[in-house]
Amino acid sequence: MLLRPYIPEDLHDVAQIRATDWGTQEYWEKRINAYINLRQSPQSAKESRAIWVAIEEHETIGMIAGHLTNRFGCQGELQWVHVRHDLRGKQIAHRLFGKLTSWFISVNAFKICVNVEPDNISAIRFYEKQGAHPIRRQTHWMIWDDIRVNA
Repeated sequence: MLLRPYIPEDLHDVAQIRATDWGTQEYWEKRINAYINLRQSPQSAKESRAIWVAIEEHETIGMIAGHLTNRFGCQGELQWVHVRHDLRGKQIAHRLFGKLTSWFISVNAFKICVNVEPDNISAIRFYEKQGAHPIRRQTHWMIWDDIRVNA
C-alpha cells in the first residue's frame, strides 16, 4: 500500500469513498474541492491543510484530511478519515492517521480535535485507540491533548 499526498486527480475517487456513507459523489466532489481550495472552511479553520490518500494496486482505498485551527483551543483538527468498507480493520486508517499526525507535529500543532457523531461507535473507538478523549461539555468532539504522545 502506498500513502501519498492528495493530488487533484484523486478528487473523483476520494469523493466516491466519502459518498459510501452519506451524500452523493457530486456533493463530495464539490465539498472536498472547496475545502482544499479554501472556498469552504470549518469554523475557526486556518488556511494550512493536508490530505493524504491510501493507494493499493492503483486504486484509492482511503483518505484523511486535516487543517490548522483554533477551535476549542486546539491547534489542529482532523476533518475526515475514510477507508473503503471492505478494507476496514486492516490498519489503513491507522497508517493514514500516522501521516496526518506527522504533518501536525511538523507544523507545531500538538493539541488536535475531531468532530464525531456520538452514535458513530466505530469512529469513537478508533479515536480512543489513537489516544483521544471526549472534550467535556462538547458531545460531538474528541481531543488529543498532545498528539506527540501517540506518534
